[in-house]
Amino acid sequence: MADAQQPKITPGSVELPGAITGSPPRKSDNTAAPILRDDETPSSGPDRFAALLWGVRGLAPA
Repeated sequence: MADAQQPKITPGSVELPGAITGSPPRKSDNTAAPILRDDETPSSGPDRFAALLWGVRGLAPA
């Protein structure tokens, strides 16, 4: 008797239990990742991005 958790192997494919299928979610579908305004992106504010990196480097272990 086959175990229900074993993958089903057929010619040319393997079906894994609980496998993710389809395309990855879009950022707009992910409520955990906020969508920032264009003026908050690092490319629009080099000085702001440099300040952010300076702060991150201060937190990094030596």
